Amino acid sequence: MSRLQRLLAALLGLQLVLAAVVFWPRAAAETPTGPLFPDLTVDAITGLTLTSDTGQTVTLARRGDAWVLADGGDYPANAATITPLLERIVALQANRLVASAGTSRRQLQVAEDGFLRRVVLTRADGSSDTLYVGSSPSPRATHGRRADQDAIYLISDL
Repeated sequence: MSRLQRLLAALLGLQLVLAAVVFWPRAAAETPTGPLFPDLTVDAITGLTLTSDTGQTVTLARRGDAWVLADGGDYPANAATITPLLERIVALQANRLVASAGTSRRQLQVAEDGFLRRVVLTRADGSSDTLYVGSSPSPRATHGRRADQDAIYLISDL
């Protein structure tokens, strides 16, 4: 074996070791899982405000067991459509992380000043939770972000 062949064999061995290091399977990064709003229940929600990207707003409030249009003279609203929406929001899961950088907010349309829908859930104690609903990459999924977090998730069946 000539000196050139030994040098080439050593370089081949080095390339194989480097390829093994680069392409060796690694454990997936841990992502948070569980509900997007972990301490929220449907019964705790007393108000719901929906805002569109054009600034149109609808505010609903719970009065006893009924829902009314709070900004419409307490006109009765259909609880049969509001309750399933609230159940879906409470059931949203934070297990499909899309982005965590603040720079992605505008691109995915979940920024404070650039969203498709903003949903504000008011609790009985007066506190509120805000969900920004953004672009839709597929028919039954959309991007969503809690106002108090940077993480943007892919949420389904909202």
